[in-house]
Amino acid sequence: MSSTVMQSPLLRSMGMALLLEGLLATTGVLLLSHQLLKAPAPAPAPQMVSLVAPEAAPTPAPPKPPAPMPRPVMHDEPHPAPAPHVQAAPPAPATPPSPLDTAAQSPTPPAPPPPPAPAPAVAGPSPVDVFAAQLRGAVQSAVLYPYALKQMGETGQATVEFDYLDGTLSNIHIAKSSTISAFDHAALAAVQAAPLPAEPAALVGHKHTYRVNVQFRLD
Repeated sequence: MSSTVMQSPLLRSMGMALLLEGLLATTGVLLLSHQLLKAPAPAPAPQMVSLVAPEAAPTPAPPKPPAPMPRPVMHDEPHPAPAPHVQAAPPAPATPPSPLDTAAQSPTPPAPPPPPAPAPAVAGPSPVDVFAAQLRGAVQSAVLYPYALKQMGETGQATVEFDYLDGTLSNIHIAKSSTISAFDHAALAAVQAAPLPAEPAALVGHKHTYRVNVQFRLD
């Protein structure tokens, strides 16, 4: 307890001493700063002005243009001859076109189209063909249908062939049978009974062979 009381005054005295030293140091710094602020500023150094004009910088010389390359000499190159001066002839005065020239230059009208060709005349049947058709019709009209076959409803066709010369029939025969003998006999009888048409002049004195299909129908 006594040691603690004895150390307290010592510590206080040391703290006071340190505080005084700090105050003195601060006061000295302030005084030094005040003196420095009051000190006169140093005079500026005298400037040296030169009266001699500065030398101009030398101007660089312009670059020299490159020397042209020598053109190679062509020994075989021909030199064109100067064209002769030709004086242009004055234009000829325009002359008005003559009526003949105007007519020659006018377009020629197109030629009219040719008329259409006449239609070929249709040739009619010859007299010989007309006679053959009439002869076949005469034979067919002279057919007598067998009664028994007609009652039975039988039909057929027989082909008859014969020669004709100046209104006379010869060599009458069956060229193709109807497979029914009654029809074949009736066909031969019709040729012999048929009224013959008048023959044309082209058949006079000439023999012709005809073939007729004799029909046996119920209609």
